Amino acid sequence: MVSLRKWVGISGACLGAFMACLDASVTSASLKVIQGALGASMDEATWISSSYRIAELIVVPVTPWLARILSTRLYMLASAILFVLCSAGCASATDFSTLVIMRIMQGLTGGALIPLALTAIFTELPDESRPTGMAVYGLIASLAPTAGPWVGGWITDNCGWQYLFYINFLPGIAMSLAIWWGLSGQPFDLDGLRKGDWCGILSLAIFLGSLEVVLEEGTRLNWWGSPLIVCLAIVAGVFFLAWLFIELTIPSPFVKLRLLHGRSFAAANIIGFTTYLAISGSYYVLSVCLQEVQNFSPGQVGSVIMWGGSMQLIMAPLAVWLMKRFDDRLLLFLGCAGFAGSALMNAQMTNLTGLDQLVLSQAVRGVAQPLITITLSSVALRTIDRADGGNASALYTMIRYLGSSIGVSLSTEFIQWREHLHSQRLGAFVQFNSPKTQARLAQMTEYFMSLGVDPTAAARQALSLLGKIVRRESYIMAFADAFAFIALVVLLVGASVCLCVSKKPQPEKIERNSLPQAT
Repeated sequence: MVSLRKWVGISGACLGAFMACLDASVTSASLKVIQGALGASMDEATWISSSYRIAELIVVPVTPWLARILSTRLYMLASAILFVLCSAGCASATDFSTLVIMRIMQGLTGGALIPLALTAIFTELPDESRPTGMAVYGLIASLAPTAGPWVGGWITDNCGWQYLFYINFLPGIAMSLAIWWGLSGQPFDLDGLRKGDWCGILSLAIFLGSLEVVLEEGTRLNWWGSPLIVCLAIVAGVFFLAWLFIELTIPSPFVKLRLLHGRSFAAANIIGFTTYLAISGSYYVLSVCLQEVQNFSPGQVGSVIMWGGSMQLIMAPLAVWLMKRFDDRLLLFLGCAGFAGSALMNAQMTNLTGLDQLVLSQAVRGVAQPLITITLSSVALRTIDRADGGNASALYTMIRYLGSSIGVSLSTEFIQWREHLHSQRLGAFVQFNSPKTQARLAQMTEYFMSLGVDPTAAARQALSLLGKIVRRESYIMAFADAFAFIALVVLLVGASVCLCVSKKPQPEKIERNSLPQAT
């Protein structure tokens, strides 16, 4: 029986993880507003989100080592307090440079809260209560990034962009008190600072930082046409190899890559990397499609996505109930199949698709996604010893984050590639001298002339409109290709769940009366 005090502590840890995940995406719908307020360019404004994610990704793998030195409770409490203070710094920033610096600090503190919450669930809760904790964590991992753009857009429209950071105050105070009161303390190990794997830490930080900049800025800077991207890609590759060599050769690495020798943990990380790549890519493709084709506002896009989020809230406790009665590998496969079905529904979108026609696909996604995120967390840590819980949590979180970042970058490139391809193919059919094309242009020219436009300008507007229609249709076909590809990837991942270890059978209860009586 888990005490109320411990549940309060776990709830505080989960609240911290939720706020940290939310802040990664809460500014995405408000970049133009912040850019205008601080006098930054649009290219600079992208660093408001990128700087947070880069810092967050760097601190995740270092978290277990720092938690051993400072104790999980103290490190989580310090991170929660500093996260609130950094949020205040972001809200009070009067220039762009200050905001980016404070976002980096916010990412370094918030990033630690995510694996620490999973560590607290794994180490503080007994086996019979752990699925409930995993359900909450899985819901956080999927709902917070989904809710971020919608929450951010609503707050910016109604309160101002500073309140994107002010909203962290009350939850931050609540989670700090809950962590301080509810979690048990552990002794310090300050001697670990002297024995720390500093070369490994530095190598991983440079690798992750360089890689994240490449992923975040590659599309904007034209990838290999940019000397900066090429240089950072080389740096990332060199320090990745250096990090692997260090971690596999020293006796006490700060990231235990040897945990990946376990079949179930390795398979869960591969599945986690791929599914989060597909999930993040799917949300990105859907958002861009709704804005580019349907001309939805950020608030409308957030509303569509939140239909799936509301279903996740309903499905999360049901997923825990199902995990106690069915093999979670089956649930994971069903989640992948459902998510793939949702992506295939989105592949049927046209320029006439309305809000009400997106409800079913988002509802299916909202039902399927908790079956992936919640059961996958359980599968990943099932065969891990409690002593390695922190290292396994951080490694699993880092790999998921990499999958999400790569998913967005790949989706961007995939859409551009397919749009260019379909634009060329459609252009080959829409020949200027074709009778059908001329008839269509004549109809549009007459329409513009009926509005009072002179014949020459009406002909130019008709030709421009025809070009926009071709571009729109090529985008629709590119988005359909992207959704179909995501569905294929998730289905292939679902077929690989058999590599994971099945759930351990519960020990049979022995009735007292069935024991042999002493003579």
